[in-house]
Amino acid sequence: MSRVELEISSELYLCFCITVGRDSRFLPKRLTNKDKVILRLLDNLKWKAKFSDESFCDNDCCFTKRSITFEAVDPDEDVVKALRALISIRGLRREEAKRLRRLPPKDVCKELALKLLIS
Repeated sequence: MSRVELEISSELYLCFCITVGRDSRFLPKRLTNKDKVILRLLDNLKWKAKFSDESFCDNDCCFTKRSITFEAVDPDEDVVKALRALISIRGLRREEAKRLRRLPPKDVCKELALKLLIS
């Protein structure tokens, strides 16, 4: 079974971590071309949210959650393979990333699988 998670935690700054199986990647505040394609694929998945690290203030007027984990509900195996490929690929040129973002997700998945085999 495939598992895709996106964890968002509040530390000193907002931090995004995508985990695909055992592979993981942190998305910085300033996105690279590869990060933009990753987010394009993640946008097409359905997610369920889980809040963690809950804490209460002394006077019960404040309630905070320090991290949220989104788990993809039944991700397509092609999408999982494409995300693994994107995590493994060192970088994408701007023109290539723009072209991939315009394609339907199925075509993106096919091209990324081929790119991983070639590189």
